[in-house]
Amino acid sequence: MRHFRYFLVLFLVVLCLTEVLSAPAKSKKPTKALAAAAKKPPAKKPAAAPKKPVAAAKKPAAKKPAATKKPTTVKKPTTTKKPAATTKKTAATTKKPATTAKKPTTTTKPATTAKKSAATAKPATAAKKPATTAKPATPPKKPAAPACPVKSSGSKLAPRADPAEAGCAKQTTCTKCVAVKGSCGTPVCGFTEEGKCVGVSSAPAGAAKNAAECKALDAKLKENAAADAEFVTAAKNEFAKIKPHVFGTEKGLKNTSGRHLASALIAPAANKALVATRVENTDTGLSQFSTAGGKKKTTWDDDNNRYSKAEVQTMCEEAIKSVLKLKDTKTLPKGTAITSVSVRSPRGMNLCISVQGNTSVFPGSTNPTVTTPGQQCRPDAGVGDE
Repeated sequence: MRHFRYFLVLFLVVLCLTEVLSAPAKSKKPTKALAAAAKKPPAKKPAAAPKKPVAAAKKPAAKKPAATKKPTTVKKPTTTKKPAATTKKTAATTKKPATTAKKPTTTTKPATTAKKSAATAKPATAAKKPATTAKPATPPKKPAAPACPVKSSGSKLAPRADPAEAGCAKQTTCTKCVAVKGSCGTPVCGFTEEGKCVGVSSAPAGAAKNAAECKALDAKLKENAAADAEFVTAAKNEFAKIKPHVFGTEKGLKNTSGRHLASALIAPAANKALVATRVENTDTGLSQFSTAGGKKKTTWDDDNNRYSKAEVQTMCEEAIKSVLKLKDTKTLPKGTAITSVSVRSPRGMNLCISVQGNTSVFPGSTNPTVTTPGQQCRPDAGVGDE
C-alpha cells in the first residue's frame, strides 16, 4: 500500500511535467484546471468521510488485496493513459462507500418498530375500558308486584297490610269483623279471643277469619266467660275481706300498715312526717313514701283526684282474679307471699299490682309496665306492706 502511494505521487509529478513541457503557451489554463481539480477532490472527500469512513477503509482491504501488487507491474512512465484509468477506478471505489453509507440510513427502520411498540401501548387504553363496565352494576328494575298477591302454602312471610284494615277497629262482633273485605275481595280482619277486631296482617294465630271460625270462637268465649265469671265472683269475695286494710278503715290498724290510698296514709297525725318523703308519678297517679323503718310504701293518689275508690277497687279485684286464674283456685293462699300481675289502669297504661297472700293489695311499682294484663310482672325492690 505504501508503494502504491509513492507510485501515484511520482506519476502525478511526471504528468504535470509533461503537460508543462508540451504546452508552454497554454500554461495559464491548465493551472486553472488543476486548481479546480485540486479544489473539487477535497470538497467531495469530506462529504464521503463523515458518512462511514471505517466501512470504506475495510472494503478495499478485504475485497481487493491484489490491487496492492499493481504498483510493481507499472514500470512504464511513458504510458500515461493507463494510470488515468486507475485513477478513475480509485475514484469509483471511493464512490462505492457513499452507497454503502446510505444503507445504514435504512437502519432507521427501527423508528417504525418504535411506532409498533407505540401501537402495542394501545392496550393501556384498553385497560381503561373495564372502568366503563361498572354501568351494569345498576340492578335491573323489579317487576311490579301483582295487586292481589297469592300467598303460597309453604310461605312463611306475613301478608301485606291492606288499606281496608283501617276499618277493622270499628267492628265489635266477630260476624261483622270477618265480613270486612279488601280490594281483592278477601277478608282483611280477624276477631281475637279478647273480643277485638284487628287486621289480618297483625292478627294472632287464634283469631277467627271467617264465619265458621267465628262460631267456634263464640262457643269458646262463652265457656271462658262462664269460667271467668266464677273467678270474678271469687275475686270480689276475696277483696271484700281485705278492703278495710287497703282503704285504711280496718279496726286497730297501725299507722303505716295497709292504708294504700294516699288520703288514708297521711290522715293520722303520726304520719305527717311521711309527706316530706313522698315521690309522685303524675303519669301513673301513684306515689311512694319512705317509712321510719326504711320500708317503701305505695299508694293510689286519690287525694289529688287521680283515682276514685271505685277505680281502685276494680283494679284490686282484677289483680286478685288474675292471681286466682294463674293458681287455678277460688281462694287466695294464706300467708304473705307476694304475686304481682299486670292490670289495666283507667289512666291508659298497664300497672304492676301486687297481691300479698290473702291480706293486702297495693301498687308493686309507681311506673308503668309493658307486661300483658293478666300476666305476672316484676315489682320494684323493697316495696311491701306491714
